[in-house]
Amino acid sequence: VDLIKFQAQKKDLEVLLNIEPTLPRFVWVDEMRLRQVVVNLIGNSVKFTEQGEIELKIKALKETPSETIFRFSVRDTGMGIAPENQGKIFEIFSQADASTTKRFGGTGLGLTIANSLLALMHSKLQLHSEIGIGSTFYFDVALRAEHDPTTVKQTIGHLKNILIVDDNANNRTILKEMLALRKIDSEQASSGAEAIELIQSGRKYDAIIMDYHMPQMDGLETVRQIKKVVPSVEQPVILLYSSSDDEFISKECEQLNIRQRLVKPAKMNKLFDTLSKLCSEEIPAVKDKDPNPTQEQNQNHIVQTRLTILIAEDNAVNMLLAKSMIENLLPNARIIEAENGLLAVEKFKKEQPDIIFMDIRMPEKNGYEAAMAIREHEFRNGTSVPIVALTAGTAKGEREKCMEAGMNDYISKPMVQDAIENAFRKWLNLNVQSNPIPQKHSAEDDIKIHFDFVELKYQLGNNLELTKRLLTISISHINDCVENLHLNKSESNAFFEVAHKLRGIALSACFNELAKLAAQLEETNLDEREINALLKEVEAEVGVINEWVAEHLNPNPDR
Repeated sequence: VDLIKFQAQKKDLEVLLNIEPTLPRFVWVDEMRLRQVVVNLIGNSVKFTEQGEIELKIKALKETPSETIFRFSVRDTGMGIAPENQGKIFEIFSQADASTTKRFGGTGLGLTIANSLLALMHSKLQLHSEIGIGSTFYFDVALRAEHDPTTVKQTIGHLKNILIVDDNANNRTILKEMLALRKIDSEQASSGAEAIELIQSGRKYDAIIMDYHMPQMDGLETVRQIKKVVPSVEQPVILLYSSSDDEFISKECEQLNIRQRLVKPAKMNKLFDTLSKLCSEEIPAVKDKDPNPTQEQNQNHIVQTRLTILIAEDNAVNMLLAKSMIENLLPNARIIEAENGLLAVEKFKKEQPDIIFMDIRMPEKNGYEAAMAIREHEFRNGTSVPIVALTAGTAKGEREKCMEAGMNDYISKPMVQDAIENAFRKWLNLNVQSNPIPQKHSAEDDIKIHFDFVELKYQLGNNLELTKRLLTISISHINDCVENLHLNKSESNAFFEVAHKLRGIALSACFNELAKLAAQLEETNLDEREINALLKEVEAEVGVINEWVAEHLNPNPDR
């Protein structure tokens, strides 16, 4: 579902994940084969549905000690397939009439491959479809399965009755069944107006699960109106939204004091984890002896907070930059370093950090793979740590890929302290403030084109020794990169990887012109003359930087 949900969102399609809450936790199956079949079916549904919804449903038809018969079905609200064409839709290169071929080009071949894979699992694809209503492709498969008795059930605290507000009836039903598993009653409202009526009538709820995308009145406006109806009651709200709304949603939620959000389609473990957070965040308000702590008291508490922070970053320059910024914000924090994704997963399990800053491009495991491994471990233990992606990439859809992998947020490199402050505020509810930094003093315009020393020093808290240390590391790594670019001119993957690394270092060290040249290397078509010309410019630029650093920093440390 995560692989296709962003394609669906572009078409304003609702994606529903309807997994029976009582299903066994573990199955013995060829994972790649099963995924290929399901992704094929969901992808077809998104492709041929113009409005409405797509639903992946998994339920158990029969469960015995030795095996469970599962039914996987993918339902859409597309145009449907006529009865006389339903048999032909599975035939290779024979898709009914010309109009069907035009409409479903390539689908027959994909479905035939899916059917072939299912045959290896002693199953077959079946279809129910009505013109103007939609289609459901489904298959039954018998698998060895087991429940997981060790899975930790999150405590849902005092939550007994929740209001579900969503214009999609199927989604309301799915959420209701999930809540029922934890013995939580629920009422439903199909619109913002209906939810307001229920609140006005005096109904009391422990929390509200509010969909953002609704006609007439969206979820945020509904919350705004509820606050006007019952201004004396701070109603806990979980907002359901698509990750493509993230930047706008974050600002609005902050204004409305909505602290918990859930990306659609809602997954059961994520829902329960979010409900647990909703309960736990209310505890400080009850125990707080001083309802109006001063800014100084807040800051003292934050400075004394001993958080454990994991930074996964293979680039020594970026690691030093991130550490220095975090230490400036949280002097008492314990910082754990991991130089690749594999180590990041291991140290996460061992150290149990409060937040993770995760680089995307790393050896062993990349950031996406590491995040998914962490989320899989958390699923077994009922925990959830915020993961903030760090990337110098600008590729379209990169933010969405981070969300698909289970990350919570995204910071573009080069990192700035404001972005890290915002991450602490957003995900740990810490209103952090950096130590006071003197104002920047202007530098010579001619050198700023090449190297913004003032900006780098400012980002490092005006700490000259730390700035010099970062420059030393940066220049050493840059020299290695230049050498490796020459060695890998004929190896495209290695060449582009080194160029990307060079750009990341240059951005972090505020080597502005070098960063531009590295970006050009990343985009080159590997023409030898073009590469050689760019490398000459890179070497000349490195020479300018080396000369300035040697002249201004080494002879006179106090400058």
